[in-house]
Amino acid sequence: MKARFYPKLEFPKLFTGIGKFKNLTRIKLKNNAKPYTIMVPRRVAIPMKDVLQKKLNEIITQEIIETVDEASEWRAPMVIVPKSKEIYDYALIFQN
Repeated sequence: MKARFYPKLEFPKLFTGIGKFKNLTRIKLKNNAKPYTIMVPRRVAIPMKDVLQKKLNEIITQEIIETVDEASEWRAPMVIVPKSKEIYDYALIFQN
């Protein structure tokens, strides 16, 4: 019987904070990869707009995402899911 491997317990420093690549990184795509984009932006409920803007500003400050001047061919819709009164999950949908 194999012993179970728990990387988070064995290497806790690797699983804390936000991980970032130190240098410019390339992502290899399959030869038949086609850009995925949504044509119509998803609407955000009015009560959620401030919550979303706050989260976007936070992840821009953390350099997880960055602002751009023009639209990319590769875009995915974002979904906000309320978990409790003040806690939300944010997800990008990468499927057709």
